[in-house]
Amino acid sequence: ELSSSSATSSSATSSSANPPPPVQFIANTSVKVAVIAGLMVGLVLSTGAPLILRLMGLSPYSSSAKVYYAAMRYLRVRSVAAPAVLLLTVAEGVFRGFGDTRTTLKASLMAATANLILDPLLMFGPLFMDVGGAAAATVAAQYLAAAFLLRKLHSGRKITLFSSPSPSPPPPSSSAPGARSVVRQMLKANLSMLVKQVSLLSAWAFSTRRGGPPR
Repeated sequence: ELSSSSATSSSATSSSANPPPPVQFIANTSVKVAVIAGLMVGLVLSTGAPLILRLMGLSPYSSSAKVYYAAMRYLRVRSVAAPAVLLLTVAEGVFRGFGDTRTTLKASLMAATANLILDPLLMFGPLFMDVGGAAAATVAAQYLAAAFLLRKLHSGRKITLFSSPSPSPPPPSSSAPGARSVVRQMLKANLSMLVKQVSLLSAWAFSTRRGGPPR
């Protein structure tokens, strides 16, 4: 949600099958920023899982120990999907900017179907992974949907991940944005959404801690 709005507005300037190089550049930069940010978020969630759970009122040395260890398994497995989650968000924004909502619907249906099939297989049998299985099923479904959208973006020439959108450098008078400019625009567009999300997460963590089991 944080990066979808800026990706939508940036790519909405062109709805043609072959967008101009500046639009491709913005889409490319958005996708790469999403992957890098996702790796960073995943690392923070994985390494900071004990602290996050303690802030939410769970502890391995209290009556909530069973919930604590289950939540730890779930959070660490789910952290693997952070790049896919942000990539999905940005890709959906790019497709909406180009006026294509069918492809994102197909990706959502694909992820939901994969999750529906994998959940019982990983949670109950034959692997009996319990809560970790539920997290693994969601991770696999999100990566599947992200790969589908990324392939559609690349095959539709909306992004060119493995080659430059423009074979020759733009002239000095060109208004094509640079990578820093694109990142600045994304951060500026998402600042209010970031404040909203941080506030919501903080409120949920505080409420969970206050309403948690006695220690």
